[in-house]
Amino acid sequence: MDVIKYILGVFLILFGVYIIAANYACIIINKRNKKKGIDKHHSFSPVFGPLLFIIGLSFVELSITFWVIIVFLVDPGTWLILLGLPYALFKGFFSGEK
Repeated sequence: MDVIKYILGVFLILFGVYIIAANYACIIINKRNKKKGIDKHHSFSPVFGPLLFIIGLSFVELSITFWVIIVFLVDPGTWLILLGLPYALFKGFFSGEK
């Protein structure tokens, strides 16, 4: 039973890393499309990569305290939520439009 738990944990860790890497690929593709004048946008998947990574770490029973901070700081999709959401709320509340 432990083998299945470890296999599932490693799968979730790798899938979380894949989603984080895909978020970086979205940044590169969006910059390239903007430079070429192509009006096509690839969107991020915020928070899912780090969450899957952390759930996988808990299955493998590794210490997750340090990795939680690092994974959330590395994921650009999470940056979008952590930085963009307060900016959007602040701009919405104080824009002066009614």
